[in-house]
Amino acid sequence: MAAEAFHALHHHYGVPKEEARAQLRAMLISGVVSIDPPEALGAFEPSRGAGLADRLIVARHRALGASTWTFDRKLGTIEPLPL
Repeated sequence: MAAEAFHALHHHYGVPKEEARAQLRAMLISGVVSIDPPEALGAFEPSRGAGLADRLIVARHRALGASTWTFDRKLGTIEPLPL
């Protein structure tokens, strides 16, 4: 749902990406809503490279103890879990 909310804010309501990310992060840390897995909150930190949706995917994989394998260069810049 977090990725969908981000997409809706940016593409349908014209909210700049960084503002949408920051507002969603503020809502998540307020405790009004929560994110699953909780470690995915880190995906909302300002970052260069992979986009928010990619960082959320990696957070989900890490929470499950899995690695993300990809040919996407930006997604590939996210540090993998140690083997």
